[in-house]
Amino acid sequence: MKLTNNEIFAFHNGLAECVKAGVNGGVFCYAITKNIRKLEKELKAINEAVEKLRIDKAQKGKDGEPIINDGNYVIEDMDGLKKEVDKILMLEVELDVFTIKADAIPDGVTPALTNGIWWMLDGVE
Repeated sequence: MKLTNNEIFAFHNGLAECVKAGVNGGVFCYAITKNIRKLEKELKAINEAVEKLRIDKAQKGKDGEPIINDGNYVIEDMDGLKKEVDKILMLEVELDVFTIKADAIPDGVTPALTNGIWWMLDGVE
């Protein structure tokens, strides 16, 4: 299944909300856990790419190292950085999502929770 990096963040947040809500159900819980683990690898790669951009866009000191002020890189062109980050978030990634049939969703899972995990429902593209 193809997901944008932005959708990967949204999917991960939806899965985390299911965990936080304490949703139970064998296959459902397995799918949540399996997909969280898959997405964590993707999130790490996204965060590394964004961090590299932040370092590249940061002002450099005389020693060539990025200038940090109050724990943050000093960046003059925030609009340029935002545009580059947006490009990363819009990239599509092929991801092997573990899917389940809709009837495996346990009772008590709200529409809001279902919306956040939409990508793991069988037949959704």
